[in-house]
Amino acid sequence: MVREFYRDDIDALKQEQAVGEGKDGLLLVLRKPDQPGRAQEVETLVKRENESRTVIFRRVIQLSRELGDKDLPLVRQVFARLNRQTARPGDRVQQEDGRWETVQAPEAAK
Repeated sequence: MVREFYRDDIDALKQEQAVGEGKDGLLLVLRKPDQPGRAQEVETLVKRENESRTVIFRRVIQLSRELGDKDLPLVRQVFARLNRQTARPGDRVQQEDGRWETVQAPEAAK
């Protein structure tokens, strides 16, 4: 529910390229706003989003007989891949090798 509550705010920050999807499955601040109050707000939103994601990671492990705590990096990696695949044009995503890219709009069919 926390993720859903903040989704519009997070999406707006992604479009501003202030935050991006990290290769570890977490949201990262890429550029802090100039206004001190706004900078703190962004940090808080990212912290809450990442706390929610961590709950999801741990729940996936709990629900799977095949996974254990040692598999947390794998779960985070899969989550990061899903985030890259579902990112919208203009969003910033970190590739597995650490490079940051901006998602491009798909080319129109010819």
